[in-house]
Amino acid sequence: MERTRSLFDEFLQFSSGTGTVRQPPVIRARSPTSITYHDVLSVSAPATSTASYLARDDFLANQLDVLTECSICREDFDKKDHAPTRLTGSTSCHHVFGLKCLEKWVRSGRPGANRCPMCRKILFNHGREIQDSSALEGEGSRSGLPGGEDLQHRLAPA
Repeated sequence: MERTRSLFDEFLQFSSGTGTVRQPPVIRARSPTSITYHDVLSVSAPATSTASYLARDDFLANQLDVLTECSICREDFDKKDHAPTRLTGSTSCHHVFGLKCLEKWVRSGRPGANRCPMCRKILFNHGREIQDSSALEGEGSRSGLPGGEDLQHRLAPA
């Protein structure tokens, strides 16, 4: 409390123009825990990129241990029509949603329905009807989803 009062008194003196400004102490020796500009430049890039790690199935398996609810509706996942699901393929961002919510999102036909509801990354080309929904990885498969490609190869159980 005394230190706080002292700092406040110093502030009042300084702001009124009656106090003196103390110089900070000079640090003569480098602390062993400090980092220099050279230290930062010498750090190498990680051996595995984040993108390649995100693409691994074990990442998604670990993610499901943490995820319990759909990011769209905030309801808990189940083993039936709201199983955890993600889009697969080279454009996939690996976000996980409930199957019924992801299907509703893709089928809506709204502008942006071909984008991830979380990061807005384009997941597929809009325009043609999809005959098969294996692009939904999840407990079930559905058909007739818009997207311009075989959705059955794009959705995956997370």
